[in-house]
Amino acid sequence: MTTKGVRDPAVLMLNVTIPEVTKMSSAMLMWLPGEKAAPKTIEVEAMPGQPLRVTKANASATSFDTRVEMIAEGAKYRVVVTPASTERPAFAVVNIETQIADGTKTLHACAQVRVPGAAGIPTFPALAQQAPAAAVEVEPAVPRPRQAMDLRLSSTRAYASSPPFFRWGKTMKHLLSIEAMTRDEILAVLDLATKMKATRGRHEAHPLRHQCWALMFSKSSTRTRVSFEVGIRELGGDVFFLAADDIQLGRGEPIADTARVIGRMCHGAVIRTFAQSDVVDFAKFSGIPTINALTDDEHPCQILADLQTVAEKLGSFSGKVITYIGDGACNVPRSWLWAAAKLDFELRIAAPAAYQPDRAIVEKAFPTAKSGGGRVVVTDDLQAAVRGADVLYTDVWVSMGKEKEAEFRSAQLGAYQIDEALVKLAKPGALVMHCLPAYRGKEISAEVFEANSETIFTQAENRLHAQKAILSIVAAHTA
Repeated sequence: MTTKGVRDPAVLMLNVTIPEVTKMSSAMLMWLPGEKAAPKTIEVEAMPGQPLRVTKANASATSFDTRVEMIAEGAKYRVVVTPASTERPAFAVVNIETQIADGTKTLHACAQVRVPGAAGIPTFPALAQQAPAAAVEVEPAVPRPRQAMDLRLSSTRAYASSPPFFRWGKTMKHLLSIEAMTRDEILAVLDLATKMKATRGRHEAHPLRHQCWALMFSKSSTRTRVSFEVGIRELGGDVFFLAADDIQLGRGEPIADTARVIGRMCHGAVIRTFAQSDVVDFAKFSGIPTINALTDDEHPCQILADLQTVAEKLGSFSGKVITYIGDGACNVPRSWLWAAAKLDFELRIAAPAAYQPDRAIVEKAFPTAKSGGGRVVVTDDLQAAVRGADVLYTDVWVSMGKEKEAEFRSAQLGAYQIDEALVKLAKPGALVMHCLPAYRGKEISAEVFEANSETIFTQAENRLHAQKAILSIVAAHTA
């Protein structure tokens, strides 16, 4: 299999079943900020002289304000994708349905576009500066019986960025932490999440079609489990749930062994557990897209949904002041810290000295903050941290696994409650947010919680939309 005339590397998976069975191929395009909103084209064509022919090709896109047009030219098809605006990075997740008619036998083909001789994983800067038109080869991803086809992509720029958020080839891509994400990756997820919310129930594309995902939870959850199960199904996939006691991990099987088993049977995994290293190791050994649904170190999906909520309610998070109140050493403020370091807003963490984030983490984030424009302030002065803030944010004082410390923690953190008097110190109209579950009378008063319940439950709902955006991005490079 060969392709010609590809200007930039992109992944385009083709699955063909004969006779008359429709399969889906996917490609992801991206327009850089400030880039001219010019159309990009994907071409699909059967190789000359082969008994197979493309009889149908339908395309749609899941992106931020894009228009998709499919043009048939004999046995060749052009899929033209045009963005309405490129003020922020614009995605086009293009799904092409192909029907190959023969009627005599069934063949399976799975191909991946790659750049011969490329050194390692192509990074975003290298992609943007790539030299013109280079020959690109398409090789079978698995040794199955196959019929050669010619896939051609032209005038395209595929979204490829630094690991670990996007990965190419067998390793695929993962969402492991906010720390590992770039500013552009965060903004891209948020833009796509906005589109997902606006088009719920009428998505043009279902990028998880024919995929089966595993939810592996060592920690119980309401919002995380429901939002991922609903989201995967709304994107066309199937999903099953595995608690720790359902699999051999609960009996001491190494994470590497479990990962290699599930990696051969599933298309992706969502993991909610204690150790960050378990999620990292699973991604390494499974070879399938892996999403961190919560660890003791980070809660990246929550913070992406929170950023979506702030932008939705206040118009933008740029230039805003977000104050986190309570246990500043747990996973949620740690993910907020990394988000602030990469984006243009100020994060204030108000917590007693014993509950402030690790000094090494803060120092590691500050160089990033200087380049990204954000600012992180850690203090035990609650009133100073709240004064003039645009957002007040809190979480439970007793995280999962800390139940034995409940009485001690409540005593230590008792003064760090969001109540009506504290809210009056913030900017008029400030948002009050809580990632739930909430314990009224502890980290937040019952009156303040109910007065801000619409924002808090919008925040919970946005878990669904943000995670669907993440899943869609992952699915574009899923074999």
